[in-house]
Amino acid sequence: MGQRRIGQASLAEALLPAGVGSNRRLDRILDLIDWSPMERLLAPLRVPTGRPGYPPLALFRALLLAQ
Repeated sequence: MGQRRIGQASLAEALLPAGVGSNRRLDRILDLIDWSPMERLLAPLRVPTGRPGYPPLALFRALLLAQ
């Protein structure tokens, strides 16, 4: 089953100067929280069919930010 890689730069992102689009506040939150237990809980939710999807943990983090 395929899975998209988060953090891989696209062509447009590769042409931008370093540091553009970074967010210090989100980086600090990432350092404060141990996401591994949540990642283990969300791992079975991946469906092995179709196009490669985003990792469930990335989708969960997006949901938290939306709230």
